[in-house]
Parts: sequence; structure tokens; C-alpha cells
Amino acid sequence: MYHEVSPGFETEFTIQARNDLGENRTSGRDNFEVSVCQFKPPAEEGARPERVELESSVHDLDNGKYNVKYSAPEEGEVEIRILF
Repeated sequence: MYHEVSPGFETEFTIQARNDLGENRTSGRDNFEVSVCQFKPPAEEGARPERVELESSVHDLDNGKYNVKYSAPEEGEVEIRILF
């Protein structure tokens, strides 16, 4: 998932956990691994962009939903990966 962000502002989104039948879960304690990164332009032409990991937090709302927050230091595209 890619997301456009504004620098210095906290951005948040919600994860909704589901059971094996595809139904929304109504309790917490799931283990999600969230990775948020931003790519800086390469210093040299032809080089690969630098991947910068951003700090993020996952808050279990104990109702099947998880609130994720992060802040990007620079304007640009952010890549979000969520593993269960």
C-alpha cells in the first residue's frame, strides 16, 4: 500500500482483524507487524533510492481494530507493509 503524506504531521490508519470466515474480530491480542518506510531520491544518477524506515506505533483497541500512527519527516510517498 502506498500513501501520500505531509511532513511532520502524524498520520494514522486502522487495521480491522478478521477471523478465518472473513468476519470482523471483536477482541484484540493479535500480533501485527507494521513497517512504514519512505524512499529518498538517489544521491547519484543510476543509483537506487535510499529506503528510510519510519517509526510507527500499533495500538490494540481490544475490539478487533488496531490504530497505527506514524510521522514522515519529508513530503513524499510512503510504503506500508502489514504482516499478521
